[in-house]
Amino acid sequence: MPQQATDPAGRAPVSAPGPVAGEPRVNGEPRGTGGPRAGSNVLTGEGPSRVCPACYGINAWSDTACRRCGSTLETARDFDAGLIWALEHPDTGTAILAARLLGERRQRQAIEPLARLSRRDGDPYRAAAAVRALRAFAGDPIADAHLAAARSHPSVIVRRAASEPGEGGPGGEP
Repeated sequence: MPQQATDPAGRAPVSAPGPVAGEPRVNGEPRGTGGPRAGSNVLTGEGPSRVCPACYGINAWSDTACRRCGSTLETARDFDAGLIWALEHPDTGTAILAARLLGERRQRQAIEPLARLSRRDGDPYRAAAAVRALRAFAGDPIADAHLAAARSHPSVIVRRAASEPGEGGPGGEP
């Protein structure tokens, strides 16, 4: 039986005729053999990435310091502080999930960051998620003031999130 060619590291067959049992695969190809797209980050082209906790710069997973600002990528923080940080994450889905979790956890320290996010008009989905999270703090004078202001936000998505307090839970999803 002829021997199959392997990638330069000798890990995986370059042209496997079908799935190899136990072989990790990315987009149907053995991991590490599909050029820049298999297992790599689109932005850096260097494999998995992580976001800098200081400036939100995209870095390779192996980096220990941010390429943009030089901050350490090993910064530890408590869970609620991490969620507050994630409100500004470059990935909108991450920011929306962070807002939802902050609403569910009802930590008072989240009111001001959520309020700041709710006033923005650049991304109505982030702002609406912040408004839905602020609804969990109904009865708090600061949260109530920001909810009232959100009812006149330029985006209909945000105004609707502020005007429908009975819909969904603290995170606002049904």
